[in-house]
Amino acid sequence: MAFKTAWTLPTPTSSPHEWICLDSSPGSRSASRASSHVSDFGSGLRAGPPPELQSPSIRGLLLQYACIGLVTSTLPLLPSTVFQDDFNQPHLASVYAALCTLPWLATPFLGLLADCLPLAHRRRRVCMVLGWALCAASCLAMAITPLRAQNATSLHVFCLLTTVCASLGCAIAAAASDALLVAFAQTERIWERGRLQTRALVLRATGTFVPQVLVGAMALKSASVIYALLTVASVGAASAAILVVTEPVFEPALSTRHYLHLLWATLQQRVVWQLCAFQVLFGVCFYVPSFLESAPWLALEARPVVWFNLGNTVVAIAALLAMGVSGLGLDWRKLIVASTALFIVGSVAVHFGALYSALPDEYTYLVVHMLLQAPNVVLLLPANYCLVEVASAGAEGALAGLVSTCFVIARPVAALAYRALRAAWPADMSKDDGSTLEATRLILVVFLIQATSLFWLWLLPRQKAHVVQLKLHGGSSAAGGGLLVLCVLLMLALAVTTSVLPTLPTTSCLWIAGGSGCK
Repeated sequence: MAFKTAWTLPTPTSSPHEWICLDSSPGSRSASRASSHVSDFGSGLRAGPPPELQSPSIRGLLLQYACIGLVTSTLPLLPSTVFQDDFNQPHLASVYAALCTLPWLATPFLGLLADCLPLAHRRRRVCMVLGWALCAASCLAMAITPLRAQNATSLHVFCLLTTVCASLGCAIAAAASDALLVAFAQTERIWERGRLQTRALVLRATGTFVPQVLVGAMALKSASVIYALLTVASVGAASAAILVVTEPVFEPALSTRHYLHLLWATLQQRVVWQLCAFQVLFGVCFYVPSFLESAPWLALEARPVVWFNLGNTVVAIAALLAMGVSGLGLDWRKLIVASTALFIVGSVAVHFGALYSALPDEYTYLVVHMLLQAPNVVLLLPANYCLVEVASAGAEGALAGLVSTCFVIARPVAALAYRALRAAWPADMSKDDGSTLEATRLILVVFLIQATSLFWLWLLPRQKAHVVQLKLHGGSSAAGGGLLVLCVLLMLALAVTTSVLPTLPTTSCLWIAGGSGCK
């Protein structure tokens, strides 16, 4: 039975940027050409052997992601331990949470730093070591500081500053790791490209187990012990970056002027701003129903939620492993349609079941919510796979940070959309007869908005070959690149504003900050 493939493979005799499109069937001349290209060149996007997952260098790189997952999931869990228990200052928890997230909004600039900071002919490893050193020093300072001191005001400032430094250091290391990961992934063969990225996401998700068990399930209250653990993890990641991680030089070093010219030329490409537009528009529509998790008709207790969070991580890891084994060649659009439909149907069913008391207990909702983590995490993969096909050699860090930030900043925009929508409904909706119908309407509307996220699928190419074809033949536009930069900067400003305003007593009542309005 004849079938057709559309592989875009570089020829062995041409530069890595020259591509051909093969439309072949078994036994044809095109198929034999494809076979010869695969055997001679390996169909990587750039020259070099494909990465070996068991090599010390790749293991050291994957260790970075395990430590990133550990730090990023631990720091947001500490406000209740540090501020509410030690200082009896609950309002500082919101300040702490905002400071944990703000450095991650700067990942495009940190990625640019990782691209342009050469030291001893290395760039990414230098940033990885510097980032982990900053994180380790900050966590060590918190670990050895007596938190129950009497001079609370100065100690509050100290804790908040060290939190910013720890989060910033981890973000710097993550930006450099992403750049190096993309560089390695571009040497993978076309049929296995994405395997290394998926493995990195698995390790990052695995790193979240430790804080979920210690801080969440076991309710560990010793902040010094937790910060000491983060210090050890940061030192271990920095040691791995120094001793085992290698940074192959695939391209000649670029001056700052040539790098900025390359980056601007990349941002002007249609494939880049189209991918970023998909990340933002799809993310905004998809994230709107996530704010229903605090709906009054769910009435979830904190303790079961903590334990089921462990199950959520297990399901997410299983889904990532399945994608890495057998899902790399799937049609991305069909995958997102199926995952989104499954997520919407399951979510609507349990929300209606909880609203109309059709669920036997809260555990039914938690089990379904846990299983829905599989389609939820799968939605993150296509854009990451697409990034490898798009990134230009030498500017991987900035582009990786830009694509990931476009999805991150979609959440604050979705929060504003949900607040505007929620304002049209009664402030207090419970299971009584008077507001059940209103709650039903709200559920239907927010999940209808989530379904409209599928409208933006035309912005996402179907597979790797389609990405390369769009990169080659999609053209470029200075207006498109400028509009991309402007929109990202505006949404970053919005994200920073919505993160800072709730932390200030005079602005926390504002509607944009999540309040009901100042009087």
